[in-house]
Amino acid sequence: MAAGAMALAAAAPFALVAAATGLQLDHEAGGVRLDNPALPEFLDDLILRDVSIAGARLDLKLSRVGD
Repeated sequence: MAAGAMALAAAAPFALVAAATGLQLDHEAGGVRLDNPALPEFLDDLILRDVSIAGARLDLKLSRVGD
C-alpha cells in the first residue's frame, strides 16, 4: 500500500501539467500536442526541459498572456 501511495504522489505533478496544458506525448509518431493549454491562475510560466520523446529531446515554455 505504501508503495502505491508514493507512486501516486510522485505522479501528481505530471498529472497537473498534463491537465493544465493538454500535453500529450505520442512516442510512436514522435509528436507533441498541446490541446487548449491553460495555466492555473497561480502559475504565470511553465518550463519543461529535456523532455524525451521518440529518441529526441525538447524544451517547452508556456507563458500566461492576458487574463
